[in-house]
Amino acid sequence: MKEYNGLRELTPGFPQHTYFLNEAGKLIAYRKANGGALTTFSKPLSFSRSRRKFEKIFDDSVMFFSPGEKFE
Repeated sequence: MKEYNGLRELTPGFPQHTYFLNEAGKLIAYRKANGGALTTFSKPLSFSRSRRKFEKIFDDSVMFFSPGEKFE
């Protein structure tokens, strides 16, 4: 089991969205800063961490989801 499964944005000037990546480092889901619905993608998207700061987090609400599915 992974010790973290998400990255919360800490970069000044950026909203603190939380991003969820697959093992290849591609974006598979994100949650907006206000704690809104989890948005997933049917195809993983490229994601760059360069010049940005993140906090590693664990969110068990995203452990089981289907691509393209929306959560509250």
